[in-house]
Amino acid sequence: MKSMPSKSTLRRVALAACCILFASCSGQNSRTSSAEIEKRGKDAVYWGVFTNARSLDRMEKNYGAKPSIIMQFSDWRADFPPCGHIAALGIMPLVVWEPWYAGNMESITLADIDSGKWDQYIQKWGKDAAAFGKPVMVRWGHEMNGNWYPWSGPRNGDNPALYVSTYRRVHDLVVKAGARNVIWLWSPNANSVPEAEFNVAEAYYPGDDYVDWIAVDGYNWGASKETTSWQTFDEIYSKPFSDIARYAPSKPIMVGEVASTSKGGDKKAWIADFFSTVKYKYPNLRAWVWFNQNKETDWSFDSDKAMLEAFKVGLSDALYTDGKNNLATYHRKF
Repeated sequence: MKSMPSKSTLRRVALAACCILFASCSGQNSRTSSAEIEKRGKDAVYWGVFTNARSLDRMEKNYGAKPSIIMQFSDWRADFPPCGHIAALGIMPLVVWEPWYAGNMESITLADIDSGKWDQYIQKWGKDAAAFGKPVMVRWGHEMNGNWYPWSGPRNGDNPALYVSTYRRVHDLVVKAGARNVIWLWSPNANSVPEAEFNVAEAYYPGDDYVDWIAVDGYNWGASKETTSWQTFDEIYSKPFSDIARYAPSKPIMVGEVASTSKGGDKKAWIADFFSTVKYKYPNLRAWVWFNQNKETDWSFDSDKAMLEAFKVGLSDALYTDGKNNLATYHRKF
């Protein structure tokens, strides 16, 4: 683990937290000068990655900066996943806990979870998380305002209230099992699918008592699908961030999953704009996780030398390299 930050660093981080709350409460989302960023005290952005990299300890050398977060996925077949190797490097584990048998849309239902059918499994998961003992971020039932997962509102009778009730049940069972080291991330998609009144992200918000961070997911799909087009980071995230500032102004915000395709535009330029936009236009954005995979399209930033260099240039900014304390320490400010 990293050493404890100095008093001056703690003062800067405390100032940053105050500024986040101010920006969130005012709904601010306008471009901010670097001088104003410095004045506000935004001295750290925490970056993370979902990757197949076999050697986590070489990431700082390969990418230019050590990630603060490593993300992994775990479905309903699995117990609490191994996280010790990540925490030993001073990196925050982030577990995306998916309530299904991955790929099987009929395997698990929200109604079954909410009725108590899975309580024993959830309690065991919570006890294992408690036994881990170190801070761990958990995203349960992410992207619930889309229509591609079985826990989503559109696949459960257009009923966000069922999702909220189920989320709260899972949360309470894990906490009751002793896992107070879990940092709860509520994670809507940047845009709702379908864009219907019942399906707005806010309808799925379980309440401030059940959420530690809000983690929004959004991708630049470009021309990788017939129904999508090239979008900047700001075009993807401006509205959800503005909405969150209204209905959950006290919560720290991060990007749970982000990446860009290279189909339909200049991915290297997109990466450069991403880093600039995060720095100058989103002062209340405190962390992000890049989905570094070749899946629906090639989302990775390190499959091409030019894109990797653009990524490393972005990570060389002082926001990622100077004065950054451990993410778990920063989280305790809220």
